[in-house]
Amino acid sequence: MLIRFFRSSFLIQHIALVLLAVLLWFPSFLNPAPPANISDGYSPVYLLFYSFFSSWPFITTILAFLLMLFQAFYFNDFLASNHIVGRASSSGTFVYILLMSLSPQQSSMYPLLLAMPFVLFAMKTLFLMYDTNENEFNILNASLYVSLASLIYFPLITLVGWLYFSLFILRISKVREWIIPAIGIVVPYFFLGFIYFMNNVFISKFQSFGRLPENILPIPQLPPGVLLILILTVLLFMVFQALSVIYGAHSDRNIANRKRKAITNALMFFSITMLFYKWSDPMQHALILLPASVYLAHSHMLLKRFFWPQLFIIVLILLSLALHYSTLSA
Repeated sequence: MLIRFFRSSFLIQHIALVLLAVLLWFPSFLNPAPPANISDGYSPVYLLFYSFFSSWPFITTILAFLLMLFQAFYFNDFLASNHIVGRASSSGTFVYILLMSLSPQQSSMYPLLLAMPFVLFAMKTLFLMYDTNENEFNILNASLYVSLASLIYFPLITLVGWLYFSLFILRISKVREWIIPAIGIVVPYFFLGFIYFMNNVFISKFQSFGRLPENILPIPQLPPGVLLILILTVLLFMVFQALSVIYGAHSDRNIANRKRKAITNALMFFSITMLFYKWSDPMQHALILLPASVYLAHSHMLLKRFFWPQLFIIVLILLSLALHYSTLSA
């Protein structure tokens, strides 16, 4: 029912998507949480945002909601343009809204949400590269996006590894094209260092990076609460089922699509490393939900038997709603 419904993209689907998002975020509109506070000195753009908006939780919650919706529709658009979902499908938007709104902690402003547009821009750029002959500017743009994302939330600097691994997947052979990402990553930090230098805080800011190992965990944090663990367990089953559909009997003969899947797999691997970063709530740095969204949205286009995927989605929505609305009685 839901999967078939969101295989189309008309006005009724768009209205349903916005209503689903409002339904999931409604408790946060009633009791808005302030933006997530970070104590490190590694994420200067988010710290600047926090200094301006920390006193207005309702406004930041509305901004977070609108930003999440923009990301969801943009996500679906570039999946459609790269043949991951159908051109007349809203499956990507549906999956992204659901996964990025699983818990109350995701229904407010936090660094990863603010940085996610740049991750999506980088992903779209890498997806386009296989069909492009001259990729110097695409590589530069992707590296700049990753660098800007890390200025908002520093742990995203691990995506530099994803960027280089993607070049390997795409069989980039020119030495110059392997040097360009380093330039793209360094340039925004060069300007940041210049600003710090002019404000006479360069040394203190540089020394703060010496405390970075204190924020690395030996094992990932477990999400708080039995209900949230149950939600993530259901989601894990859904992802495994999606992968079985994508890599099962159906054989994709499109080389460009196989490259895009490999880039998504690489993103999944590097997203796991972020789970080892100490944060007040694991759901607020779960970049792993982005590649999971790609898997689910793509599998919805390939499904021939809908019962179990449909059941898992309904259970996931009901559990997520129960978790969100439990905060009203807390």
